[in-house]
Amino acid sequence: MRQLAERVPSVSFRHPGELIKYTRKKMGISQRYTARKADMSPSGLCKIESGEHFHPRNVIKLAKVLHLNPIDLLSFELPNKNQEKTKSLDDLKKEFPNWKDLFREGIKELL
Repeated sequence: MRQLAERVPSVSFRHPGELIKYTRKKMGISQRYTARKADMSPSGLCKIESGEHFHPRNVIKLAKVLHLNPIDLLSFELPNKNQEKTKSLDDLKKEFPNWKDLFREGIKELL
């Protein structure tokens, strides 16, 4: 897999959904097709692309469909529900102490 910086050199993204949408459009594939390949609903993908919803398992599935590194997508600093503060990866690890198990489950589902 090529490194993310090589594929999107001068674009800045606020959340993983923006990178997913950018990549999907660059690949020329529809939201409906992408959602079907990732085994999710088009409305679920729309919520991820807009930054409204984030579930690591779905993001991992989308990474596989779009040939992205899941770590690139999961390492974004994510806004909390109040949009006042940004959560770091360390904050998310504390909030989801079983994140490694969730990540492994997501990878196993994809293989």
